[in-house]
Amino acid sequence: MWAKKSLGQNFLVDTRIQQKIVEALDCSSSDTVLEIGSGGGALTRHLVGRPGHLVLVELDDRLAKELNDEWGSRPDVDVLHQDFLELDLATVVPDPTELLVLGNIPYNITAPIVFKLLERPRPRDIILMVQREVADRLTAEPGTGEYGALTVGVRSVASVKRVLKVPRRAFRPVPGVD
Repeated sequence: MWAKKSLGQNFLVDTRIQQKIVEALDCSSSDTVLEIGSGGGALTRHLVGRPGHLVLVELDDRLAKELNDEWGSRPDVDVLHQDFLELDLATVVPDPTELLVLGNIPYNITAPIVFKLLERPRPRDIILMVQREVADRLTAEPGTGEYGALTVGVRSVASVKRVLKVPRRAFRPVPGVD
């Protein structure tokens, strides 16, 4: 699978970590889950069949087609070939406050994705894989060097916790950061 640098793609290839991320979401058959940047389906293959409805959002033309070819015929899966930042969550589910969101998101658009997800109405639960330095800022304590505007902005409307640390070697191509 070839990564597009322009889209900030790094594909999670460690199966154990993929499973841990999906397990952390703790979804049931009554839930709707939206996966941001489904890519090659690394998380998708562990998600399919767990929630009652799964929505895959992928901007990359080739990957969106592959996701649709593999999962699009399932009645419980929708593949949306579009930019997540332009998606109205109310078109995905009648009550966005009941939505669960999962994603391995590109560093270059982390803040816009986070702030979009924290607009009202907010999803019930959000699990995002972000670059370690962003996670450090989101979980920072007051008075530390990492504590800043991003920390305050996010934590004024949401609680944040680190679920797990993912080493750079779990991705292809291997990024320059964890």
